Amino acid sequence: MYAKTDEIIGLAEDINQYIYTTHMRSEGDALIEAIKETLKIGRESGIRVHISHIKTGGQANWGKIDEVISVMEQAQREGSS
Repeated sequence: MYAKTDEIIGLAEDINQYIYTTHMRSEGDALIEAIKETLKIGRESGIRVHISHIKTGGQANWGKIDEVISVMEQAQREGSS
């Protein structure tokens, strides 16, 4: 959780024949940003991505799940992760 995105990308490049499985940095207020970061890691390193436990944390974030799915579907259409 303390690593910068670029550091994770660099590590993922070295193992991109595998799958990057992650518990994202946020499931709450920064949920969308965390999804986008995870997809960026996959796209820039060439590693396939598996996001564990896609959910929203906190009632204020429940409405974000539709956007989460939309962002993920867009990445799939673009051939990312």
